[in-house]
Amino acid sequence: MAKEDLSVKRLQITKANSRIVTVVAVAAFVVMFSLVASKALLGQRAYQSRVISGKQKAANQLKDNVAAVDKLVQSYTVFIGSPTNVLGGSSTGTGSQDG
Repeated sequence: MAKEDLSVKRLQITKANSRIVTVVAVAAFVVMFSLVASKALLGQRAYQSRVISGKQKAANQLKDNVAAVDKLVQSYTVFIGSPTNVLGGSSTGTGSQDG
């Protein structure tokens, strides 16, 4: 009878040990999966952040370009509209300093 008690206890200990090993293995798998998934998500977030930053930079550059076009058009009309050119001649004449 003592041997039966000992073997039943041994079986219970073995079952408990196998349950603990299974639970630890599942927990380790869940933790590793979570870490890998978190790293992937953080990488995607960093990439999307760079894309959004680039789009905002491009939009700001386009706004600056539009403002520069307006200034350039104004400067060009003033330059063309002046009666004398850079050399001091007439802008519509045919002389050596004209044109």
